[in-house]
Amino acid sequence: MLFIEPETPEGRALGARLQGRLELLDADFVAGATRRLATAWHIERSYDAVIAACLELVHNISGITLRRPSDPRVLAAVQYIGQRAGHTVSLSEVAQAANLSAGRFRHLFVEETGMPLRTYLLWRRLLQVWTLLMQGKTLSSAAHAAGFADSAHLSRTARSMFGLAPSALQMNGPLSARLRTPPPHLG
Repeated sequence: MLFIEPETPEGRALGARLQGRLELLDADFVAGATRRLATAWHIERSYDAVIAACLELVHNISGITLRRPSDPRVLAAVQYIGQRAGHTVSLSEVAQAANLSAGRFRHLFVEETGMPLRTYLLWRRLLQVWTLLMQGKTLSSAAHAAGFADSAHLSRTARSMFGLAPSALQMNGPLSARLRTPPPHLG
């Protein structure tokens, strides 16, 4: 799964183009992107290689070549939220970090990201859960660390936002916190 944050230029471009509709990608394009990701994940086993392959894919899908900065006040708010991962933040706190009134911030945030702050906060908490799962944490411990009341709350949120159980985000691989032994060679 590849999640594209809506406050990025790529996320805004995709949101504007798709407007809630699905778009079928060319099979050859998907095959090439899959090969590049598989190489980065299984052969290069490099976090940087996976990030580069994902960024290339996002740029190709979105059609964005030049990066335009988002509104600096929204970026300040996003940074503020990121620094408080696992903690509850209020609209007024985040608006203050952006040097805006709560009402003006609410409007600007939706304009820039395409979603209300509450939805964005849930999105960020789900991303934190995924990161913790990649580090080998259990669903329950990841749920609590990301600020969910319990794993049932996490499950309801994941299903409503992604249509998936959070267990679908669990995976083992060369980029997880666990050491991985090389695959046996068949002779």
